[in-house]
Amino acid sequence: MQKLMDLLPKAAAVKRDFLKPSPDAVQRWHEHGAKKGDAAITAQLEAAGIRYFISENRHFLTQIADLPFEVMDAATVLGRLR
Repeated sequence: MQKLMDLLPKAAAVKRDFLKPSPDAVQRWHEHGAKKGDAAITAQLEAAGIRYFISENRHFLTQIADLPFEVMDAATVLGRLR
């Protein structure tokens, strides 16, 4: 994870933001099987148009099909960047 964090300043763009998710979107993802907190995260990422989400939680949203973004761990991201 540290190697990935070291690369962030070199990125063309890094967006840090907080979008309050719409209650309808949170409910929709919750109905798709996401836990309440995960449904809120998914709704936020979807609203922001995020394509990739980096998480070291190996179980994060693995039970949800057709996510609007790809979930990867840091090692996968680093492998793709090489």
